[in-house]
Amino acid sequence: MRAGQHLKKHLKKWCGTLNNIALEHFGNYVDFKRCCPFLAHLIAQVTRIMKLHRYIDHDSQMIPIDYQITRSKVNVTVPNNEHSRTMIAEVNIVLARCENMDAIERRSNQPKPLPDLIIMATSQQFRDNDSETDEDSSSGKRSLIVVQIGNNNNTVVTCDKIEPRFEGSGRDQRAIHQSKNLAGIHVMKTILSNHGRPMPRKALEQEAYQLAKKKGFRSFHELAGWSVNDFLDYNKSLFKITSRKKEKYVKLKENIFVTPTNDEHDDETDAVPTSIQSDNFSTITNCVASQSLSKEGIDEIMKQENNIQEQSLKKLPMEFDHGEFYQIVSGGISSKTLFVESIDKYESDPLRFSVDIVSMWNTPHRIKSHIIFGVTHDKKLIGVEKNVDHDFFETIFCSSYFTMPPSFKLYKTNMESKLFYVIEIASSRGQGVPSIVKCDQRSRNVNITKNQLWIRTDVSNEVCEPSSLKSGIIYDWFLNTTLSSGSSQSRMSPLPSLNIPVTVNKRLCTTGTQSMFDTQTESDQTDDGDTVTSGTTFDFFCGTVDGFKRGHFVLVTGDVSCLAKDINAFGLVPWLCVYDFDIFSSTNGLFNAVEDTMKTRRHLKVYTWNDTPEPVSEKGTKWCFLRGRREISCSRTDLNDDEIETSNLWFKQVKRGVEGYCERLSNFVENYTVLTVVLLWPQNEKLLPYMTKFVGRLNDALSCTPAVVVCTNENHAMTEKGRTRLKALCEDFGDNIKVCDVGFEQLCTELKTYLQTETVVTTYSLPCNIEVDNSNQFVEINETDATWLSEDFEVLYLKPTKSSVLNEQEIHDEITRFYKGGTLPWYAWYKNEAQSAVVERNVQKELEHKLQKHLEDYRTSTVTLFHAPGAGGTTLAQKILWKFHETYPCVHLKLRTSNPIEELDRKITFISEKTGKVVLMLVDAEEESKIRFLSKRLKYTVILYVKRYPYRFQVPPSMEQDRVFLTGNVTLSESQELALKLGEKCEDDVKRLRLNQLTKGVKEGSGHCMYEYGMTVYLHEFKGIVSYVSGYLQLDKNSTSELTPCQTCLGYLALVYYYGQSSVPCQFFARLFNRPSNIIMDLEDFPMPIQEFVVYDKNESRRNYLRICHYIVAKEILEQILSRNNQGCLTLERTDSLGQNACRALSAFCSEFISYTGKKNVKMSSTVRMILTKTFIYRDERDMGDNEEQVRRKPVLSKVMIDIPAGKPLFTERLKVLQKLVETFPEEPNFHAHLGRFYAFCRPDEEHNAELCFQKAVFLCDEQNAGKTTDQIDDGMKLTMMHIYHMYGIVKQRYIAKFTGRSPKDKVVAFKLEDIFLERLSEIVPCAEEACDYFALSRNYTPESHDLYTYAYTAEIQVRLQICDFVSRQYNAFGDNRWQQFFSTTTNQRAKQFVQRSISVIEALFLECYMSVELLSNDFGSLRKSVIWYNTLFRTHAFALEDMQCDNTMSNRRLKIAAKKLKCGKPSVLNGIEMIDNADDIEEVIALYEANFSDIERNGNLDGREKKELEIDFKEWIYAIRQEVFPSDYTLENVLTHLNIWYQHIRSPLSVYYVFIVYSLLGFGTDRTPGKTECLIEALEIRETLKKMSHLIIRPKYPREWLGETGEGIKRLKFNERYVGICAEDRDFPPTSRLDLAVCKGTITRPNTNNVNGIISLDLKVRTKDIDVYFIPKKAKLEGSRFAGQRVEFHLAFTINHGYEAYNVKLLKRHACPGCSRNIEFTSADVVITCKCGKDVYKDDLNVSL
Repeated sequence: MRAGQHLKKHLKKWCGTLNNIALEHFGNYVDFKRCCPFLAHLIAQVTRIMKLHRYIDHDSQMIPIDYQITRSKVNVTVPNNEHSRTMIAEVNIVLARCENMDAIERRSNQPKPLPDLIIMATSQQFRDNDSETDEDSSSGKRSLIVVQIGNNNNTVVTCDKIEPRFEGSGRDQRAIHQSKNLAGIHVMKTILSNHGRPMPRKALEQEAYQLAKKKGFRSFHELAGWSVNDFLDYNKSLFKITSRKKEKYVKLKENIFVTPTNDEHDDETDAVPTSIQSDNFSTITNCVASQSLSKEGIDEIMKQENNIQEQSLKKLPMEFDHGEFYQIVSGGISSKTLFVESIDKYESDPLRFSVDIVSMWNTPHRIKSHIIFGVTHDKKLIGVEKNVDHDFFETIFCSSYFTMPPSFKLYKTNMESKLFYVIEIASSRGQGVPSIVKCDQRSRNVNITKNQLWIRTDVSNEVCEPSSLKSGIIYDWFLNTTLSSGSSQSRMSPLPSLNIPVTVNKRLCTTGTQSMFDTQTESDQTDDGDTVTSGTTFDFFCGTVDGFKRGHFVLVTGDVSCLAKDINAFGLVPWLCVYDFDIFSSTNGLFNAVEDTMKTRRHLKVYTWNDTPEPVSEKGTKWCFLRGRREISCSRTDLNDDEIETSNLWFKQVKRGVEGYCERLSNFVENYTVLTVVLLWPQNEKLLPYMTKFVGRLNDALSCTPAVVVCTNENHAMTEKGRTRLKALCEDFGDNIKVCDVGFEQLCTELKTYLQTETVVTTYSLPCNIEVDNSNQFVEINETDATWLSEDFEVLYLKPTKSSVLNEQEIHDEITRFYKGGTLPWYAWYKNEAQSAVVERNVQKELEHKLQKHLEDYRTSTVTLFHAPGAGGTTLAQKILWKFHETYPCVHLKLRTSNPIEELDRKITFISEKTGKVVLMLVDAEEESKIRFLSKRLKYTVILYVKRYPYRFQVPPSMEQDRVFLTGNVTLSESQELALKLGEKCEDDVKRLRLNQLTKGVKEGSGHCMYEYGMTVYLHEFKGIVSYVSGYLQLDKNSTSELTPCQTCLGYLALVYYYGQSSVPCQFFARLFNRPSNIIMDLEDFPMPIQEFVVYDKNESRRNYLRICHYIVAKEILEQILSRNNQGCLTLERTDSLGQNACRALSAFCSEFISYTGKKNVKMSSTVRMILTKTFIYRDERDMGDNEEQVRRKPVLSKVMIDIPAGKPLFTERLKVLQKLVETFPEEPNFHAHLGRFYAFCRPDEEHNAELCFQKAVFLCDEQNAGKTTDQIDDGMKLTMMHIYHMYGIVKQRYIAKFTGRSPKDKVVAFKLEDIFLERLSEIVPCAEEACDYFALSRNYTPESHDLYTYAYTAEIQVRLQICDFVSRQYNAFGDNRWQQFFSTTTNQRAKQFVQRSISVIEALFLECYMSVELLSNDFGSLRKSVIWYNTLFRTHAFALEDMQCDNTMSNRRLKIAAKKLKCGKPSVLNGIEMIDNADDIEEVIALYEANFSDIERNGNLDGREKKELEIDFKEWIYAIRQEVFPSDYTLENVLTHLNIWYQHIRSPLSVYYVFIVYSLLGFGTDRTPGKTECLIEALEIRETLKKMSHLIIRPKYPREWLGETGEGIKRLKFNERYVGICAEDRDFPPTSRLDLAVCKGTITRPNTNNVNGIISLDLKVRTKDIDVYFIPKKAKLEGSRFAGQRVEFHLAFTINHGYEAYNVKLLKRHACPGCSRNIEFTSADVVITCKCGKDVYKDDLNVSL
């Protein structure tokens, strides 16, 4: 049955005669009744028609035809980008039967007979359901015309959008181009279809040439209009090109059809296809269909029309988003927005339109610009009447007048029943050159002149003069060809691109055996209609992860078989974390396959769910087995016989671990980066519940939903449960999830090809001691170790690594950024050009000399380079490090590395042992407290610490031993070198003249800074910092007082850098620029003014951190932004600090910044916490005083708070900033505590508010640590708690001081009535107890990674002394009996116990300070004053205190011991056990200590304070029993009995240390007592434990004890200076005057090639394994293998760091025996030795055996 008959059965007919049919008449339809149901599936795409009269209407007239027409309206869903819209389609069917066949025969050139001509025409009109207006009907119709002539299968298929016709030749040219392109597509499809598989591109090109020749063309280029390569690139939506073995292959991309629905139709309606996709060209094809034009025939026709091209779509105005339209209109006219009331305005003056377009195109901007038609200047919406398309504007644009046509798009929208057009101009960044006027032209509204550069400023166009600074910026903008991925505009092709991917809805399959996806697609639709983006190619997968180039990535995987080829490709991906649910992954799974590959790329750490989560690292990968690991049985969560447990049971078991890992990852990601989670679909789908539950938990931990990429295996069937799980996952993540269905092996292979770069041989070599490698002066580091080191350090290798290879342009760019204010990256230093860009500074030689001295000294130390802001301190440190890197291993420790100090120590030790040299380490801009801690903890390291110091240098450099000062102003010699070197970089004489003027100014006494020289070269015309900043900020052009996003961004960056010396991640500003949270930002995504002022922070351990290029630029930005509302702010003289006008606006600006940081997060991220803390809380240390007695102290408030006007006495403006911090982050305890501190210090009348703030802070700490032990609390929280408790204690102390005074010199009114005194005492004692408890908590929560400060002890000492002094003054009238009077008469037992206990506690705290804290120079003075105050209060009353009758408790025993020390002591020094010179007293003290030990052994458990007191008791006891006045000699066995109590109850480093020593002494033996081998073996085992605890104590390398020459039992152990905190760590001790030390002998072991790590084998009288004694060969001048095996003498010390250590190492001298041939070894202590032959051998320098 013919097609017409099919249609007639279902359509109500309307017949007539139509004469002279023309093309445009297809748009004039008559209303008809509804048609058959099958039309609901008819969807035609927007395409263009080939002229129908080319085939029929040659004489511009048509033969009269009988026709039938009907019309139907149906609802269809049509995809629009990522969203689908339901629209109304009007489908018109035209059936025609020709009456005059002769005429048709003549015009169609068809052979007789020609019985029929059937034309089926469909037209669709798309519009939104809510906007069915008559105005829309004429502009949105689309037609599909199918013409079948007679019984012949030659069929004409055309599609068109019926639209207004425009005159001109452009359409004809495009039609010719499309026709040729169509012919090429037909040829290529024919060849590839016949071939049946991908063809080599060369073979395809040859076959296409042959086929074109057969068709009568000279080449394929003549047939298609393109060469084969260009043709394939142009039509890449139709053809896929792949690479195999360095050869390109071409294949057809598969077509996509929607699966038919299950709607019921009769047989005849099935003749119509359910989906139609069509190209933008017409085609003539040979159909295989039946004469009746059946369904198969139409399907075949539609397949030829399947792949849409972009060309025609660009010509038709697309819909503009309503919300964006309103947003643009509400913003008004600006530099990026223009309103045009009528299209006629441009149609009548095309030159005006051209200048507007060109001006917007030439103006640098990251966001798009818009011209909106139908809007008045006052934002009134009037609409337009005229219908136009893109061709209209292309036609009126005067392209011949400009060098480069801009790129723009046309959109339309209907608002309030009015039509509006929007021209969108994309960003022009990287487009080569701007559009320049080619010739002089004039119109009635605008004049242009040749070579003009038009730009748009604010609300008007203007010409940018060549001499203007803007001109250079614009050219730099266009020359930067690196486009960010966030930009949708790419560099335009010479021909319009036709490559728009078609998005087609496709339903999930419901059969269990079928693959989830039918074909390749980019948009899937679930059963309930939700859209899911999906694809079936590697290109799609690569696009979803952005090529693994931007953002950070996490892998979630189940069971992955090692059978797949190239599975190790997953080890090439820079995963932050891998969460593995396969218990057997390490033996036959993914981990087994990728481990070796991954270790060469990133530092790999492996965990299980029950391990403590560690911070995530930028250059490391955490691999966590969340169901356990096969090799670690205790971690496995599966049941017996490898049975998989239920997901609920699993989660209950691993919940704490999973939440810990999610929290760590969240801390890394928040406000820093965008996270993408790649989920590999498991083979065993029973693992899916675990994986999806974990991904859900991770999503809950993050404030922004991560992007999720699900990789399914198209070769592995998905079960019904699997599809349900995937559907649920898609519903949870919505638009953030993408599904890639690619064969797993194909994914691995293509991933390896994509990520595996060309193999480059890289050597990681470091300078070494020549003895380490006899053939070289360098040592090689393998790639795995180099990756491990790179996690925390930038190691300066001798040769550039593969990441250090730069071309000339990259070097030039780095140098340019350096002149601009950036830092040269280390990989650039391997180029001579970069090295020559840095000038030598006057202090360089001084700094080198000090460093060299420290390096030769072979001990850990610090040299500090203080530099004025902008003085070039970082560059100077880099230059010095570079100079040393060829002779010493040099590393740069990055800021805020994630690894603990122990890991840094292991890496430094590794480098030192590998090279045999001390390591020189650069640390820049870190806190001084961390530097001090590093100096204590790291071995074999000299630290070059660079610190910005924005204060006046108060101490002459000559007085500094380890500090060098670099001033801000350059010297004359530096200026001359700068002018000489930078003059070579200048492009014109004007800049050279300016450099010479700077030098001349320095010579005449003017001060010039380093940044001025660099900017003179970098900038086109640098006239000073004020004009430079104002020229780019352009604050004067703001229409309101509000800042633009660019200005706000710069202000925030300046605030953070100027006050906090910190940088900010790019992602932090995404919300400011309205960027989606899941789109990564980098520097190229920021508008031009920002890029001018900022650089990447190379000192950060993380990527994409930005800072202002110069300190002085940051200050000027703040100056101008904060004082922008004050006239004449640019003319005011600048000082070293912000001006008054700027400071007055500082508080409000800080509050705005705090509000911005808190809008996104309720819970503060670690990134935001660091920024806010450094900016508003951190108080930098500075020198106080002008002489050698100066100390370094912290100011009361941070610098930014000090700059905010004081407003005494309430300091309201400062208070507002802290209140804003608390309001914005109410769950952050640190901010509550600092607000309370501010109340206490600055608003003392509001003590109640201070108390409430601290109570809230303590409550939040307790709440956040609920259920955690001290060990489970991370170091960040411990540090917060340490500060909070200390501040709380200080506030309590300040309250007490109001009644007691702060020192003995303060005047305090005595109470005449004792009752009033006791009442006041009852009030302040509880407060004092609380303060002491808080100070103790502060010490207890000090993390191991942080230094323990003296004030943690002295603060409690002060509180106790204040109370004791308060009592002493009140009872002063009783003289020496005052304390007896108080203790015997007072009724306040609480106060009595507090004072009585304080006497011994204060003494214990003093001992802690001197023995457990490394005191700084400014600590000595305060401690000394406290000691004198303590002695003044109690020393004169020591006898009374000693005789006081008390209970026999440990506390009272300690009181008696303290009294005895006071009795024998001196008034101005700490009175320790060494002050007791009476035998009876020392015996009594020892007995009291041992009584305490017995109580401890009986009572058992101790709390934290009791452990500290017991530790002090043992340290005093072990010292007391060795005093000369103590008559008894304790045997080693007796001492060991007591020490075991200490060891068992505390297990502190010192308890282990002394147990180790006693076992060693028992093993060594003496002349009278033989050594015990078993004790020596025990000592060696304890030594290993001791070394691991060395980081828990100060100065672990300090020799606390020595082996003595004389003495029995414990008295053979000779003590060193026991107040370790005040001792210098010098390797020249012991002094030669100490004759009581044993002189030991030993042999230097081989190879002795390490200068800093040598071993001596100790001579012993017992037979056991060798006892290794550490020594420093360089210090002993015995370095090198030539000394290996030599006999030496030395003093033996016991250290915590090494156990046994040799000092004063010397070669043994041998003297010949006069009675025989023996040579006798003599130590320095020997004078005469009797030889075995019986002769005495004397030490004689004339009788030395060589």
